[in-house]
Amino acid sequence: MSKGDFKMVLQGLSDDFREHEEKEFAGKSEAQRKQSVRWSRRNEQFVERPTWQALLSDDQARVIVVLSAEEAPNILSMGRIGGEWKIYSVGH
Repeated sequence: MSKGDFKMVLQGLSDDFREHEEKEFAGKSEAQRKQSVRWSRRNEQFVERPTWQALLSDDQARVIVVLSAEEAPNILSMGRIGGEWKIYSVGH
């Protein structure tokens, strides 16, 4: 995946979570999104390797990604939607 590619990252999100992210960054240019600390940190989650993952069922999983020793781990809740794994929430 291309680091910083907003549309590519959105494809990996559930419909509800995608709508939330689209609203959050609506009206901002690609350059503004890339400069956003929030987006930069979120985008990193998608390119880093998970440090822990658990399959909760055949169609639900949790993945923990640690970006640095200084930051809290990010917990990605994922579900299989239409045969593909999609992120439906990100928490700490």
